[in-house]
Amino acid sequence: MGDSAALSVPLLAVAVLSAGVTSLVWFWIGIRKRKAVARKLEECSRTIESLSREASGLRKELERKQKELDAALQTAQATHNEKAAILADLEDASGLARLASFHYDFNTQIRTGSRLLNELWPVDETGQALLEEEFVHPEDIPVFKQNVKALLE
Repeated sequence: MGDSAALSVPLLAVAVLSAGVTSLVWFWIGIRKRKAVARKLEECSRTIESLSREASGLRKELERKQKELDAALQTAQATHNEKAAILADLEDASGLARLASFHYDFNTQIRTGSRLLNELWPVDETGQALLEEEFVHPEDIPVFKQNVKALLE
């Protein structure tokens, strides 16, 4: 029995030592994992800060571009309003003088013009100009076409 008690103490010491070493190994592994996690968190923080700075720069650029667009829109609206006022004045003047202006696209045969044009130039029910054959006397068509050609040259 004495040998067995003597043997038990070293086995117990080995078991305690083994448990201590195992605990130290797990503690060491835990420290390494914590350090790795800490490094990864630090790397993520740097990435977030970098992305945040980039987003801030993009936000400022977007705000600058929006201001440019707003200024351009205001200029375009002012120009549109000015042109609309001039066009209204021209419409009034042409009405007083009984004159009309128009644009004729020979490819599409579409005529666009001032409001008075419909009163001065024959149009159909859709507002499109009638062909000269529809409102010019047949004997006068050659002279009419010659005069139109001369006007357009």
